[in-house]
Amino acid sequence: MNYIIDGRTMKAADHYTVETIGIPSLVLMERAALQVVETVKKEKIDITRSLIVCGSGNNGGDGIAVGRLLLEKGAQVTVVLAGNPDHCTEETKEQIRIFQAIGGTVEREIPQESYTAVFDALFGIGLSRKVEGRYAGILERMNEMEAAKVAVDIPSGIDSSTGEVLGTAFQADLTVTFAYLKTGMALFPGALYAGNVQVRDIGIYLRGGVEGPRYLSYEREDIKTLCPKRGADAHKGTYGRVLMITGSEGMAGAAILSASAAYRMGSGLVRILTPRCNQAVLQAKLPEVIVTPYKEEISRQMETLLDWADVICAGCGLGMDERTKEVLETLLIYLENHEKPCVLDADALNNIAGMEQKRGKCCFPVRGAA
Repeated sequence: MNYIIDGRTMKAADHYTVETIGIPSLVLMERAALQVVETVKKEKIDITRSLIVCGSGNNGGDGIAVGRLLLEKGAQVTVVLAGNPDHCTEETKEQIRIFQAIGGTVEREIPQESYTAVFDALFGIGLSRKVEGRYAGILERMNEMEAAKVAVDIPSGIDSSTGEVLGTAFQADLTVTFAYLKTGMALFPGALYAGNVQVRDIGIYLRGGVEGPRYLSYEREDIKTLCPKRGADAHKGTYGRVLMITGSEGMAGAAILSASAAYRMGSGLVRILTPRCNQAVLQAKLPEVIVTPYKEEISRQMETLLDWADVICAGCGLGMDERTKEVLETLLIYLENHEKPCVLDADALNNIAGMEQKRGKCCFPVRGAA
């Protein structure tokens, strides 16, 4: 299980770590650079001729520290400070001083040379405006290079909270991000620009009153801890009855997949309410499922089935015909008066949106639905 946080929360955690915990920003910068270099080594990226494009903020300082470490490893390193030197943070100025002290040079423009690796440290997680003009041209040129592309913390041009492309963005093969995965690299299109994302710990503390959206990412090994242990004396009725209102003519596969998922997550009994044309294929593919075809009197049939169910799922491959609308209206009315968990997906949402537009108001005051 991993945290996923937005840029605002990350900046607050960084501030708390530096100002309250007392870990100097330069120390975090050195740790970040070390993690980038170690990750690049593990990923077997050729650093023989490395270009590092840096901004004037602390992300640029991370990049310059990466350049120094690569230079110490014998790589041919070109560091370009694309940002305004007068606007550099104190930490970035110090990284420039150290880099120059060991023989490195800082360019202002990207030389017309070929490289084996291109490192992006132009903008960090704080970027919120559209990338235009000179900076957009720099990112486009970096993207055109035939080299392995590495983003430091986040690809420049990606909104760290939404994943939005702010005009143009660096197209990374590898992104080494620090402390936590950022939502902008979990959401699309940011996830496409981030490439292979590796999260590395540098000693950032996410506590001490730091507020902001936090999300959880479940890993495969977490799943077994989420499912309760089955009792030795239990039977299928012990683990709940799920009503799946799914499938339509030509869309039996949606019903099969959703019902299979319900069983895989531990449901005891699964019933599919679906058109009669799907009955044979469903019973052949999922003999453990109770298949119930629609009857003429749908409302009365629905009431009986909804009373039977502990959990309801509606929408997968459901279609958009008049009978479907009647089924969903009956379901919504039922849920207004019954506290039952309900998942509405796919065509259930499409049908409800159509109902709302037709009536000119929200038709979904449902307490038990999610």
